[in-house]
Amino acid sequence: MNWDLLEREKTYLVGVSGGVDSVYLLHQLHEAHFDRLIVCHFNHQLRGPQSEEDEAFVLQLAQTLNLPFESARAPIATLAQERKESVETCARHARHAFFQEMASRYDAHALLLAHHLEDQAETVLFNLCRGSHGLKGMKAISEVGPLTILRPLLNVRKQSILSSNLAYRQDASNFQSIATRNRLRLEAIPLLSEILGSDVIPKIAAAAHRTAEIDFISSFNLLDPQGRLYLPAFTGLPPALHQTAMHQFLKRVPVPNLTSIHIQQVTQLATRTTPPAQINLPGRHRARRAQKRLWIEQF
Repeated sequence: MNWDLLEREKTYLVGVSGGVDSVYLLHQLHEAHFDRLIVCHFNHQLRGPQSEEDEAFVLQLAQTLNLPFESARAPIATLAQERKESVETCARHARHAFFQEMASRYDAHALLLAHHLEDQAETVLFNLCRGSHGLKGMKAISEVGPLTILRPLLNVRKQSILSSNLAYRQDASNFQSIATRNRLRLEAIPLLSEILGSDVIPKIAAAAHRTAEIDFISSFNLLDPQGRLYLPAFTGLPPALHQTAMHQFLKRVPVPNLTSIHIQQVTQLATRTTPPAQINLPGRHRARRAQKRLWIEQF
């Protein structure tokens, strides 16, 4: 769980459906002594009596943990037809409106959602196959209008959540190969893992993470007008992003036969101020550092 996203003195909404993921998130927060939590449940009225039982379960859970509970409901299937939207889109709009209202009422800092690593891999594949977002997945921090959404479980595996052995509500539709996302989760991802002989979920999620890092780095102006790396801007990046940024810079040259060792060596050259001020690279290339700049030249 990514605790770095959270501050105990802040008020947070927690979206709790009653399923194992959101129940796990709520218990983790409560056990870590996050006391300013508002349990929020939206009843989509899509599953008949089971939807009512979900809401009652979440209410009981909130009462057991001595936390405030808020809920709302809407006939999503009917609204989707009236608005000519898909059920998923209509449900998402209704939930966000509810969460925004609660955030305003409680002056909440953010909404916490329980998306995990498997959800991330599923989202990346969904976006990739639609051709609209490339390798982008969900962000740990995102904005929907005035509402900030935090996803502290994005690096947590589903098996870790299930091993908690908490009581939760089961939605049988999650195990039916009907919706596109269900088929990706139940059919496509297991088949890819079988074909490749290894678990593809962390690899898919890692690709999305690298894409997010590159997008973040691209938002910084790291080059001077001559295309040299401006070192104050480079060293101003979070240290964890230095090697990714250097890799992107070296790909522009391009240096042939580039390895992770070369990237590490040039990164060290860029971040230190002591000699030597240059190192040799493959293909008769040389990285040089001078006057707060770093560039690649041939010799």
